[in-house]
Amino acid sequence: NILPLKDKEGNLVHGKYQQAKLLFEGNSVTGVPIDLTDMDLSRHFCFVSYPELKPAKVLAAIDWIQPKKVVGIDGIANETLNFLSPSLAPLLTELYNEVLLTSSFPTPWKCAVTAIIRKQGKPDYTNPGAYQPIALLSSMSKILELIISRRLTAWVEGERVLAGGHFGGRKDSGTEDAMYALDHSLGQG
Repeated sequence: NILPLKDKEGNLVHGKYQQAKLLFEGNSVTGVPIDLTDMDLSRHFCFVSYPELKPAKVLAAIDWIQPKKVVGIDGIANETLNFLSPSLAPLLTELYNEVLLTSSFPTPWKCAVTAIIRKQGKPDYTNPGAYQPIALLSSMSKILELIISRRLTAWVEGERVLAGGHFGGRKDSGTEDAMYALDHSLGQG
């Protein structure tokens, strides 16, 4: 149960539907348009054929997931996946290759249950921003997502799609690197 929340006008909201709407609006991504007019995208967008997955890549993805994480919407614990990974990897490889080949993502993998958790140390829990949504997804889809994410990251880095000064979400790059670059670009270093 969630305590009453305040809406934008400061009124307390008690109904679960209205509270869910406030929490979703207070924690969801905004629809800010992305301006790509200064980029030459012609060399980056072409037909892409995913190379066939191999069981070793699927096994590596299963081994990477943390065993003590919350069970996904499909009820499959990461500990179970880790334990069964040697026999499970070939089966999942076949399934994932079919998903990639047909561009058909299984409908159950598109579902999520969202749990709302209080952020610690917030002074006012009537503020919807004092809560953090956690999406519980299918374990099977998370493994495939990890594999595709690794492939996309390797492609982006290999093709040098991102600007040299782009630090966010890159391997071996973070806030300290961005601060160092900013400091040196201003002649402070």
